[in-house]
Amino acid sequence: MAKANTSLKVSLLIFCAIVFGGCAKPFSARETSAAKLYRQRTTTALNSSELSESTQQKLRLMSLDKAYLKEPQTVARQLYQEVRRTGDSELMIAVAEMALLEARQLERKDVSAAAAMNLTAAALAYDYLFTDEQLRPSDALKPSYRFMADIYNMASSKLVENRAHKEDPWTDQSGIKAFGTTYDLKIRRKGCTIWNPNVFDSITAANEIKIGGFRNAYFSKGLGAPMVGYVDDPRSHADLDTYFPVKGAAFAVTALLDFGQPMEFEFERRRTVELAFYNSVLADHTLINGTAVPLEADYTTPLAVLMSRIQAPDQGLQALFKSNRYIPRTGMRMLQPWQADKIPVVMVHGLMSTPETWLDMFNDLTGDPQLRRHYQFWLFAYPTGLPIIYSASLLRDTLRQMQTDFASGNPDSSFRNMVLIGHSMGGLLSRLMIQDSGSRYWDNIFADHIDQIALRPADKEFLANILFFDRLPFVDRVIFIATPHRGSKLADRFLARIGSGFVSLPGSVDEVGDRIMQTPEGELAFDPQVFHKRVPNSIDLLSPSSRFLRAMQDVPFAPGVPYHSIIGIRNAADGPGSSDGVVPYASSHLETAVSEKLVASDHAAHKNAQAIAEVKRILWQHLRELQKEPVAEHAESPVSAAP
Repeated sequence: MAKANTSLKVSLLIFCAIVFGGCAKPFSARETSAAKLYRQRTTTALNSSELSESTQQKLRLMSLDKAYLKEPQTVARQLYQEVRRTGDSELMIAVAEMALLEARQLERKDVSAAAAMNLTAAALAYDYLFTDEQLRPSDALKPSYRFMADIYNMASSKLVENRAHKEDPWTDQSGIKAFGTTYDLKIRRKGCTIWNPNVFDSITAANEIKIGGFRNAYFSKGLGAPMVGYVDDPRSHADLDTYFPVKGAAFAVTALLDFGQPMEFEFERRRTVELAFYNSVLADHTLINGTAVPLEADYTTPLAVLMSRIQAPDQGLQALFKSNRYIPRTGMRMLQPWQADKIPVVMVHGLMSTPETWLDMFNDLTGDPQLRRHYQFWLFAYPTGLPIIYSASLLRDTLRQMQTDFASGNPDSSFRNMVLIGHSMGGLLSRLMIQDSGSRYWDNIFADHIDQIALRPADKEFLANILFFDRLPFVDRVIFIATPHRGSKLADRFLARIGSGFVSLPGSVDEVGDRIMQTPEGELAFDPQVFHKRVPNSIDLLSPSSRFLRAMQDVPFAPGVPYHSIIGIRNAADGPGSSDGVVPYASSHLETAVSEKLVASDHAAHKNAQAIAEVKRILWQHLRELQKEPVAEHAESPVSAAP
């Protein structure tokens, strides 16, 4: 009997659990990791294959959660019509996220359908952000505003990425249908800050590229899809010019979809949308419905893409020893089109190096919005085995030609406010740009006046171009970094002397040197110590005993041109007696420099964070003195920097 009662109780409990189990739901509350909970709560269609918790909750409240699992597109279409009817802003967010997720799932099956869904998601986000015809500042901190901006950006990015793979991607397209709305897509091709997308050989979403090699990555948050526009042969495009790298150019681009007001017809709803590609370096905002809206941008990924395609290993070493082969590659490297209102900052690399050595500094300077607004940054390339004064003449001739190309018809151009930054031997090249040498370098070699020596006219012209320097009037400031004004003892070391013998100079240099050395004694008065069996190359001329460096000390700087020193200090006391491991402080120090900054660095001081910060300070000072903009001396950049 007892057993029977026990069985009956168990059966009753099972029956109650089955029948009434749905009425009693266990509640719980337990401690967990805040980071884990944050990740869970921020899981959305933007970073996963799941809808956000808020959208799932919206579906549950409408009793559509199970229906959505079975027929997601049907439910999304139904809710889209509800949004059109009621204007429910919360529902607008949910449908935009559903459309974005649907587009991702359609990418491999039906590219056209995916494009239509991305347009739908972007349109809903756009309408949410500009419901009252302007972006309301009071609502800017709402999480939903940033969420919808991110949906808009992601949908725009995917739309452009999908179109970029078409045979003729940048033609206008009508009749893109989704959820009862027909979109007519137009491509904007003109504007002072707008790229014509046909310039690019490829356009890739920046958020789909993982980069490496840079210490910092610079982004700005806003509206639009950050893209990388790549040109395989920039010199073949009329929109660019001959100063771009031969092998390619990569540009920071922001793709923006601007939606017109929907037009209601009897049997359809139609809407125009314009796709524009902004030059992110030239434009940091745009106007939408009369409101200034910041543009989302990625400034570092294009640099990484460019370098991954054009960099060559050990090019600096090759350019040192095979200067004769590399001299055709001498010239300026521009990474953005010329802008007359922006001050050129020219970076000149040192011995056994290439322009790529500047990329960390280039990235940090470009990433600063105030500097980006007022400056354009150029990189000078030259084979570093050449005699220093010859390399300096190439820099001077290049800058003069650029002045003719860019500033000859515009006396108010910012070209006249140029800043030079020279690292190591590049500082010596830069120094010659702000000197009036007279005949000092000529007299260092020859006893007679140029008109009196027994050389053929072509040789005299060649030598005069190398040995006579007039200050460039458009160079307004110079920054020397780890510059050996008085040479380096390393140039006298055994290995350096051996290496010097392997440097191959261009035939034009060697031939003139040979003719000088072969001139019968008495016909040409020159100092035989200058040409000891061969023309001296850069390694020879960097010796502290170099007659060239001693002559350079005798030529004063042009008055009125400020110059600054940044000097590396490695494992030594500050000031006299210290060194960066290559150049001693005594060689880098200039008594008359406007400022001198010592940084804890080896010879690669131009890559040092303190040195880059000092360069920023000097460039801000340059702007203040030109009264371009009242910039705070240590202003913090609003652009995020990610390690």
